[in-house]
Amino acid sequence: TTGIVLDSGDGVTQIVPIFEGQLISSTTIQRFDLAGCDLTQYLLKLLQQRGYFSYNSNVNKEIIQNIKEKIGYVALDYREELEKFTYNSSSLSTLEESYELPDGQIIKIGSERFNCFEPFFEPSLLDMQTGGIHEVVNNSIMKSDVDTRRDLYANIVLSGGNTMFKGFVGRLKKELITLAPSRTIIRICDDSDRKSFVWIGGSILASLSIFQSMWITKREYNESGSLIFNSKFNY
Repeated sequence: TTGIVLDSGDGVTQIVPIFEGQLISSTTIQRFDLAGCDLTQYLLKLLQQRGYFSYNSNVNKEIIQNIKEKIGYVALDYREELEKFTYNSSSLSTLEESYELPDGQIIKIGSERFNCFEPFFEPSLLDMQTGGIHEVVNNSIMKSDVDTRRDLYANIVLSGGNTMFKGFVGRLKKELITLAPSRTIIRICDDSDRKSFVWIGGSILASLSIFQSMWITKREYNESGSLIFNSKFNY
């Protein structure tokens, strides 16, 4: 089993390359310090700039997250998508989506729907000095052995809720094509259950017989404290 996993949840995004079932090297693991909670916070900022939600009020973040998940999407071409809302003000009504807040108020959401996801590919929008998610994935592959790179490009496995948003797969592939060597085949595995991959993988691991030897019981921890980790896993 060879491929590279892009896992992005609420708190962190990580990229892990695997060759024949084994981690290639710890140096190839990439951490991208931008995840779902950051995008939710950015969406709130965008909506506040539009006049929704007072800067001084304690906004329920679950409402903003729900807006993001229900009507948000990733633009395939950010500049082109932005122009639709900039130069077609007369047809904004067809481009905007309505969202009903718990108090019954109806708000209109336009370019914020895709703007909130753009930091994934342009982290500078959040004043982050790092490359986009596509660049982080590409860097991880390029740090791997040259003989494994084509296999990694051909099996990019997505995991986590952030990868579920409409347009994410197409945008990621488009950006990777510009970075990968010419004629490289890029395939992205976007299984419909990928939002739950972490839990599914954990349940499979816990069901294996060899996993029982990895458990640390409460009695063992009480007897040895944190030193039990050293003895159990040879740290």
